[in-house]
Amino acid sequence: MWVDKVYDDNDEEAYRTIYFAYLKARGRSTDRGGEADFEALPDGGYLLRDRENELRLADDTDREAFVAYLVERCCGSRFKDMAEWENRMHDVFMDDLRFL
Repeated sequence: MWVDKVYDDNDEEAYRTIYFAYLKARGRSTDRGGEADFEALPDGGYLLRDRENELRLADDTDREAFVAYLVERCCGSRFKDMAEWENRMHDVFMDDLRFL
């Protein structure tokens, strides 16, 4: 799956790509850029791209299922929402930088 590839390719910064993709798939505009691109296709589908991977979503049903998948995978019962998850992942990332 796309998320696994992002983790494999981006490792410590994967959380940024995943959160940005979540925001875009939800239809929320964001001034953050570079992590992922989400494009509506003429056939009603969507194309999600990060620096190295692509995910094709057939329609709005697939898009909504992808958003739900991200929430379940990232938040589960540990975080109330994706924003809280992203903030925690950022804190972990910053803590790791202190030890470099």
